[in-house]
Amino acid sequence: MRRGFPWFRLLIFEGGFEHTDLAAKAIGSLPENVNFAISEGTARAFLDALNRVQPKAMRPGAPLSFPRPVCQWIESLPSSAPIRVASGMPMSATVSVCGIDVPRIGLGTLYLTVERGFGAARPDAVALLCEAARLGVRFFDTADSYGAGAAEQAVRDALHPYDGLIVTTKGGFRHDRLGVWAPDARPERLRAAVEASLHRLDVEAIELYQLHCPDRRVAYADQVGTLEDLRKEGKIRHIGISNVDVSHIEIARRETAIVSVQNPYNIRRRYGADVLDYCEDHGIVFIPWMPLGDGGISWDDAVLSRIARKHDTSPPGIALAALLGHSPAILPIPGTSSIDHLRDNVAAGRIALDAEDLAALWPDRRAAS
Repeated sequence: MRRGFPWFRLLIFEGGFEHTDLAAKAIGSLPENVNFAISEGTARAFLDALNRVQPKAMRPGAPLSFPRPVCQWIESLPSSAPIRVASGMPMSATVSVCGIDVPRIGLGTLYLTVERGFGAARPDAVALLCEAARLGVRFFDTADSYGAGAAEQAVRDALHPYDGLIVTTKGGFRHDRLGVWAPDARPERLRAAVEASLHRLDVEAIELYQLHCPDRRVAYADQVGTLEDLRKEGKIRHIGISNVDVSHIEIARRETAIVSVQNPYNIRRRYGADVLDYCEDHGIVFIPWMPLGDGGISWDDAVLSRIARKHDTSPPGIALAALLGHSPAILPIPGTSSIDHLRDNVAAGRIALDAEDLAALWPDRRAAS
């Protein structure tokens, strides 16, 4: 079994369930902490017991939070109990970020500008963001360097006041000329960047602020320390880091709590797996940017194409589903300027890859189970 977050594990219940009273007692006696998914076949038999201990509107397939001991209790039931633990499925339909459960497909905003991360917002940027929220996306990633704040402004225009959403932004990277990215994480620059993002996003505090890129001119501890000072001042609630190795994470964690790490990662770009392992071990959300390769993945690939045909979907959908099945720490943020592609990306969160699929997609790494 792969290592994973201690917070949750996904179980898929199949068929009837005859231990509802015992389940209600076990669940009701323990704190909520673990995500379950209830299948259609079990929901009718199990719903009453669940409602007794967690009285809220529920529907088949909705994510519910319960503690890990319940997982262990269910696994201890006799083999005759009609329960199956799904193998090769994503560990959860949601991941906890900043203490908030969000679906595991987010949206990156690099492509909301007329050029890649440069220039004004596209005319349809607000419509695309609104559609993402309508489809159930709850995690939106932007940066002050995307169009010199144009992407942040589009996020504000579309989504403010962000009810039920996490909007995260980044600073410490300049993009003053198309395609030319330059680190700038001097303390005074980071302070100015945070103030500008607060204004554009129209918030009193940024829920999750990520240091976009290490700046070799400044000690990394000082870069992160500046964000920690801003957190203490109430302008940032949580801190993440980006484009880092394990040594950066360790330095950062000596300065403050780190909620997320954002690095390039996909089924073809796998170096830096030690960072993913570190995040899993320490309960840090791993946010792959470039999850669809940014042109680096061939959609004619034989393995991708075969698995896509098997699941009646597209190769990009399989590439995203592969990330979800690869690790419970992963929260992909595919960016797009196309509403059709957005819908396909969100739908990838519902693809159930099996262990054989994941073994073919990740031959050098054990699949989540």
